[in-house]
Amino acid sequence: MYLIENETIIFYGFISDFKSLCELVLKDYKKVGFREWVNPIDDLPDHIEIIDFQDANLISEIKKFPDSLKKIRFQNYDKPLDNLPLGLEYLHTGHKFNLPIENLPINLKNLYLGVGFNQPINNLPNGLKVLHFDFDSEFNETVNNLPESLETIRFGYYFDKPLDNLPNNLKYLMVGNKFTHSLNNLPSNLKTLVLQIDTQTVSLENLPVGLEVLTLDCIHYNNMIKNLPINLKFMKIKCKLSYEKKINEWIELVKQTHLETKFCIEVDKY
Repeated sequence: MYLIENETIIFYGFISDFKSLCELVLKDYKKVGFREWVNPIDDLPDHIEIIDFQDANLISEIKKFPDSLKKIRFQNYDKPLDNLPLGLEYLHTGHKFNLPIENLPINLKNLYLGVGFNQPINNLPNGLKVLHFDFDSEFNETVNNLPESLETIRFGYYFDKPLDNLPNNLKYLMVGNKFTHSLNNLPSNLKTLVLQIDTQTVSLENLPVGLEVLTLDCIHYNNMIKNLPINLKFMKIKCKLSYEKKINEWIELVKQTHLETKFCIEVDKY
């Protein structure tokens, strides 16, 4: 039936008269969760602001969402998302979703695309702030028309397309293991760059001068950077044990010109 956790009503199983139950128990709650759910959910009241489907396996398409909805998190949903409320600010599509997203709400600020998503993203809302792909994301489409409002982008494991036309306002960028393209034309306002690249062919010699945080979370990258950004404040390097001595020697050399930069080495011993 339902239970209450952290000010959230969580429905589960099959409920014969879901509409009546909603009217009875939801009047004092704005957060709703669903587990092992099979009922349609078109009867949620209009004051609901957060829906989390957790492990619910939704079979039928949701035809109507509450107009008050601000945040929604799917897990196993693979139906069109053309009817989301205009006021929605956070959307997590879940790992099964892989359909076009051409009509997302204009007020959307945070978009999390799951592991199975691999569709063009040329028409995202102009006010979007955060674009986050799952760590193991299969997404590998071109990204030449992203909203200028974007401040954070996290690409996943399989992304390997040029990054020469990213939004100028971008502050945080992460790229995954399969990325092999140039990083010479990143936005000048970028402050944090996280690289999980599994290659030694990507040059890091022309990073934005305003970059403040650089993380090399890639144990096979051992190309020593000759021209670190002058404003860099913190650099973390994850490396194989066999590279540790070489990297420490490089750090001591770099410290002569980067007196304010703090360095951290994380050694992978396996």
